[in-house]
Amino acid sequence: MQAQRPAICSNPYRVQFALCIAVFLVPFMGSSLNLAMPLVVQDFALSAFTLTFLISGYLVGTTMFQMPAARLADLVGKRRLYLIGISVFGFFTLMCGLAWSGPTLIMFRFLSGVGSALVFATNMAILTAVFPKERRGRALGINTAVVYFAVAAGPFLGGLLAQHFGWRSIFYVSAFLTLMAIVTGATSIKDEWIEGKGEPYDYAGSGIYAAAIACVVMGFSHLPLMAGWILLAVGFIAGAVFVRLQLRSTYPMLRLEIFAQNRHFRLSSLSAMINYSASFAIGFILSLYLQYVLGLPPDQAGLVLIAQPVTQCILSPLGGRLSDRINPSTLTTSGMGLIATGLFMLAWLNESTPVYHVTLILVMVGVGFAMFSSPNVNIIMGSVSSKLSGLASATTGTARQLGQSLSIATTSLIVHHYMGDMELSLETAGLYLPAMHTGFLIFAAVCVVGMYTSASKLMGGGNSKEWRHVSGRLEAREGE
Repeated sequence: MQAQRPAICSNPYRVQFALCIAVFLVPFMGSSLNLAMPLVVQDFALSAFTLTFLISGYLVGTTMFQMPAARLADLVGKRRLYLIGISVFGFFTLMCGLAWSGPTLIMFRFLSGVGSALVFATNMAILTAVFPKERRGRALGINTAVVYFAVAAGPFLGGLLAQHFGWRSIFYVSAFLTLMAIVTGATSIKDEWIEGKGEPYDYAGSGIYAAAIACVVMGFSHLPLMAGWILLAVGFIAGAVFVRLQLRSTYPMLRLEIFAQNRHFRLSSLSAMINYSASFAIGFILSLYLQYVLGLPPDQAGLVLIAQPVTQCILSPLGGRLSDRINPSTLTTSGMGLIATGLFMLAWLNESTPVYHVTLILVMVGVGFAMFSSPNVNIIMGSVSSKLSGLASATTGTARQLGQSLSIATTSLIVHHYMGDMELSLETAGLYLPAMHTGFLIFAAVCVVGMYTSASKLMGGGNSKEWRHVSGRLEAREGE
């Protein structure tokens, strides 16, 4: 069925403004909530182990449904699914602010993650559709800048809100911004994009995929309990069934041949997942360290934590430009090396470490992330044809979210090993330190593995012409 493709939008910047509000919300919420954790613990008497589910619950909801939502958007329309997603996100964000217990807060975070999955399955596709080719790079650059600005603003603004107005104010402010995104999106995005109108939706594949992702992430976070091993086994079995179904389906949810035939896409997606697995929990771990171990108030801890995202925001455009001139795999490998070094240094923090020392390490990690992120996206998007760019974008987002989920799950496992169900407080902060040290050492080792997968692309060349040949073969097969 021929896709419905409206003409380029007459006022794409209005659309971009609406999309940027949504793009701002999710990273802002995540990074600002880190600073509110002690207040949530105080209100609901949560254990350190349960506290990690505030982050992982949201990530599981997003990871489970982002890829299925990308396929659904091709069938029902990207605009429609985007507006549904941002509405779901806004409603359950408001409910988070009204939560009356720890379990209800975790549940509402999960459901807001489902809404976020619908938003991020459609956001980049709409942005690409409304801008002509000669202006898309700049538009995507603005989008990326907004993400890093949100990550940088979250700890500072979230710390101020939490300290002066309580942790619930973070959700109320985010819900208000979501209402703005809904109104501007509904009035600015006039066109609809339906790439696969009339094609059937792979309900079985989507359901099995979501179940496999949920079982793997939740199972990993519950190790070494027997329930964790059972969930992992179920997850891997469901994953094998999903792969078999996709290979036999005429209209699969996920085109698996892109992984089999495109080496650069495969390794770069894996590198992205490994990178986020190793680095995402840094903010969560250090927010607790700065407040419970060093005794900083939330607003001061937030000022320390913004060092990494500010560095990324400033240097990421430079990393992107460099990746157009030299082999981007060289940059991604070097960036992973810097992140691994920073993680190893974080493993030696203690009660007497100066705050400036923590800040300098975060700057180093930010430099490494800037060298990795933009060049790695350049490899992924440059390795596929334009017809597969939507799939590539969704795969990149899923790899990122899965890596983030595994990062928090690993942290949850380590904290539970050292602290059990004890409530985190100034009195138990001494038990938190060895958990933090172990976590950072493990993440540093994971980053070294990521250096290997990233460097593996160097062995196969890695220039843009080779990527175009690969994507051309996939596109030719798609047209058969």
